[in-house]
Amino acid sequence: MEEIIPNLDEELLKRLVNQKTGEPLILTTTFLITKKDENGELSYFARSVKDYRQLENKQVIERYEIMKKYWEGKGVDYGIITNKEIPLMVAKNIEFIHPYFHLEEYGIEEEMQGFLKNRLVDMIGNSETKKINEILSMFDNEFNIDQGTGIAIYKHLLSRKILSVDMNEAISFKQSCNSVQILTKAEVGNSGSNYKYANPI
Repeated sequence: MEEIIPNLDEELLKRLVNQKTGEPLILTTTFLITKKDENGELSYFARSVKDYRQLENKQVIERYEIMKKYWEGKGVDYGIITNKEIPLMVAKNIEFIHPYFHLEEYGIEEEMQGFLKNRLVDMIGNSETKKINEILSMFDNEFNIDQGTGIAIYKHLLSRKILSVDMNEAISFKQSCNSVQILTKAEVGNSGSNYKYANPI
């Protein structure tokens, strides 16, 4: 606040303080996003996520203007995202797979992860006509591991963008393997499989 107070009028400053306690209001930004381009250069984007109805409140808009000045002063692009701009199905799909970003939390030992991920990508890449749930069941049986381990690894591969599905449609284990794209082999290695890798989206 100290950085931008000189640019604010007195009436606005009064509204940024709790009238009962005299404490300044805390303004928060939901996300600070770091993007690295192909040359390794970093750029930053600050985004506030709010219900669109809050934007009808003049005081809320004032606070966003303050945050915009703050981030612009640091050379960071700032913007507001409302629930109207977030596709509901995409959000649900992200919520569905994101908890599996780290496999260690599901008891899958780190030294086994690369091998298991590689094998599951192999099975999906070479089984165009089979359903995903069939492959996941075969995967669990092949390694005699707890039922559901294949599901965890499949979600992990989606969250890591090693595999890709249409995120505008509900993720289903009844999808056929040919509806799944293999985007990268960076984490799973090259086992000489005959399936083709797609270009990353």
